[in-house]
Amino acid sequence: MIAIEIKLNLLWVFVGVILLPLVGFLFRSAQITKAKSKIQILEREMLDNHAEILQLQEKIASLQQSDADSNAPVVPLKENNVNPSKYPPKESGGKGAALKSLL
Repeated sequence: MIAIEIKLNLLWVFVGVILLPLVGFLFRSAQITKAKSKIQILEREMLDNHAEILQLQEKIASLQQSDADSNAPVVPLKENNVNPSKYPPKESGGKGAALKSLL
């Protein structure tokens, strides 16, 4: 049988067992710290955006309230009501149901 001789230095065992996991831990902790700082920046930005939206909604509400308090006539630019007689209900079944609904 052929014997494979392995020469192992204790210094490499120390490096492999102690030093390399420490380097990996430091690398991963730096990544986590960087990710947390980015998350904090994004959270602050979102809070600022929400605060700005709330301020704008408050301004809109105060303008609507002041418009409601005034006695000036308001004419809507677009009519929101749909005329129900314009679209008759569909009849189901039978010949000419579509034609009857149009008449």
